[in-house]
Amino acid sequence: MAKKQKYKFAKKEYAKKGVSSSVFAGVTLLLFLVDCILSFFFRGTAGIFVGAIAMMAMLFSVYGFYLGLSGFSEKGTSHVFCILGAIVNGIMMVVWLALFLIGV
Repeated sequence: MAKKQKYKFAKKEYAKKGVSSSVFAGVTLLLFLVDCILSFFFRGTAGIFVGAIAMMAMLFSVYGFYLGLSGFSEKGTSHVFCILGAIVNGIMMVVWLALFLIGV
């Protein structure tokens, strides 16, 4: 009876820039949630405080998107977090841009 071949896959480290990108995506989502809650409690009159948080979150999403894309250049690493961070940050960039253009 022939033995079955077993494959062993080497464990790869995660790309450092990809992990950072995913952290920025989480922070951006958290700040979006905070902005929504503050706007709800202030009934739309929160003013510059909510706008400053939103601007900071938008910059975080732009930088996180950049980190996610540049993390693909790391050789010999797993790019799971690069993909996750780039997608979430890209979506959040579009959401923040739409909110700023609408003027909400």
